[in-house]
Amino acid sequence: MINFNLKKFNLFTFIILLLVGCKKGDDMIATQQEYRIFSNELQVQIMGCNGSAMEPFITRDGQYMFFNNSGENDDDMNLHFARKINDFTFEYLGELTGANSEVLEGVPNMDSAGNFYFTTTRSYTTNLQSLYGGVFTGENITNVSSIDQNLTRNEPGFLNFDSEVSKDGNTLYFATGKFSVNNFPDEADLFVANKQNGFFEVVAESDNLMKNLNSHLLEYAASISSDDLEIFFNRSNIQTFELTIWQSKRTAKNLPFETPIQIEAISGIQTEGASISDDGKNLYYHKKHNGIFGIFKVSRE
Repeated sequence: MINFNLKKFNLFTFIILLLVGCKKGDDMIATQQEYRIFSNELQVQIMGCNGSAMEPFITRDGQYMFFNNSGENDDDMNLHFARKINDFTFEYLGELTGANSEVLEGVPNMDSAGNFYFTTTRSYTTNLQSLYGGVFTGENITNVSSIDQNLTRNEPGFLNFDSEVSKDGNTLYFATGKFSVNNFPDEADLFVANKQNGFFEVVAESDNLMKNLNSHLLEYAASISSDDLEIFFNRSNIQTFELTIWQSKRTAKNLPFETPIQIEAISGIQTEGASISDDGKNLYYHKKHNGIFGIFKVSRE
């Protein structure tokens, strides 16, 4: 999750990752036997990248990984990319020019046609919009503009973030957070939007589709499978200061996601930003290791 401080709306300040997470409750846990279970946690190597790496996204064709740096130590949070060598090794290609600015950019994602989406604070103080899109050329991002016109609540303190587009480009899964005096959301839930006449709009059945995922805790950072039937996301509880990744499934796209389970193969309690590969076999995410944020993965058959 990208965390923000909206205490002063005329000076939008990025706050680095807050270690928040989730506390399991008996009413929110399904049995492990109902799911394809992950195992074999490995750290991903990005050859040539000497900095931090967070919020990975594996492109639908499997050729690239997009990610952002952490923005710690007063560094500007920007978008980067790397070319896949194998499932756990990538070659760093540099920053994604065309998308980055002097303020925050993060949580990159893309559909199979190359339509690229990310979160940025570049215009929030003027229009309360924070989800942007463009086109990935293979080398950079072009035609960058806001996609948030029909998604923003137009109310200071509410901010859309952590979007992920479906493989076909027709559905957007994203989080909306309410910020006040804290450096983390007072509330955050997941929503579903469909593209209509070129713009994304929240569907009327969004609350029903996400009713088993959203709770009194914080939900965000969704990753959707290639068939839209399996979802991965973060759930956070500011009382426990843990970060954990969960998964859920459904049998049809018009049905709600079922009761989720926590992914037990992911070690630690400070993990975020899941991204499922197109074949559903590898799940990528970030966590802090030896003092720096890096990318890890778990796998399944």
